[in-house]
Amino acid sequence: MTSSHGNLPRRWYAVGDPQADLSRLLETFRHHGLLDGDRLRDDVGLVSMGDHFDFGEVKLGQHEEFARKGLEVLEWFASHPREQVRMLFGNHDLARVQELVSFSDDDFAEARMLALDGQEDELRRRFPELPSASLITQDFSGFSTTQRTRVQQLLSEGRLECALVGKVGGRECLLSHAGVKQRERDLLGLDDDISLVELVTELREWFAGRVYEAATAWNRGENVPLDLAPLHLAGVAGQEAGGWFAARPANPNRPGIKDPEWEWNPSRPRRFDPHDLLPGVLQVVGHTGDKKLRRELVPWVDGDLGGHHEIHSLELSPHGPRYRKGFD
Repeated sequence: MTSSHGNLPRRWYAVGDPQADLSRLLETFRHHGLLDGDRLRDDVGLVSMGDHFDFGEVKLGQHEEFARKGLEVLEWFASHPREQVRMLFGNHDLARVQELVSFSDDDFAEARMLALDGQEDELRRRFPELPSASLITQDFSGFSTTQRTRVQQLLSEGRLECALVGKVGGRECLLSHAGVKQRERDLLGLDDDISLVELVTELREWFAGRVYEAATAWNRGENVPLDLAPLHLAGVAGQEAGGWFAARPANPNRPGIKDPEWEWNPSRPRRFDPHDLLPGVLQVVGHTGDKKLRRELVPWVDGDLGGHHEIHSLELSPHGPRYRKGFD
């Protein structure tokens, strides 16, 4: 992305879900010439695409280390001024103020041990609000209450954002963690022909209003969940979260779908048909890795995709969806 406004950096970069320790992240930035020491160069701007926590399954004895590493990554981004670093809000960040909003560190440790020991009946009895055991052992495995407090602060300060407008190659684009579909536009009651800038403005105002409601309670010492319904529904007993921050593109007719009702639940979707993308809108997103997209977008996948580390695009043409290497 580029910018010509005032003192903003002239060249901007976006980094997909930074779910890695800080040293690895800095090594990547250094390789691309973005750093001066361990800080961003003054002429460089950076957008984090969200999901600053949770590196996968955490083994016994590793939880405290992984929880600390996730917070270090978030703090590194937040330590730069807003004019230089913008942070998008991802579903793993959101879990801290939704599914895990009432958990203490001791609660989480107990729930994790019950899940690891396979005591799912006892886990459901003690923590009926948990959607599943795997959320504790894998998806949100790096949680700590310190993370939650920091996420609440950054939301209240407007540093964690739901959507941005940028430019790629001179063309306006929409940046968000998991992409904006016709579903979100329609749920907000917006016109089909709304402009990109107007759409992002509406999304940001709606999001800010929901954050304000939750932050008012947080400031009173009440750990209430951040309510983003109907755009995104938090996980509840027996049902994982779904909607805006959780859904990823997939072919609804691909072979081998194990649980179509879970994937395509209309109120809390975990997948979306690429035909539901906003027509004519260029989007920059994180959330979903290349390996999963290659598997779930069959047969709309090009034969020559290059490596997983390369930029890929999903485009919708009169001939249908196409997942390919690079972008125009």
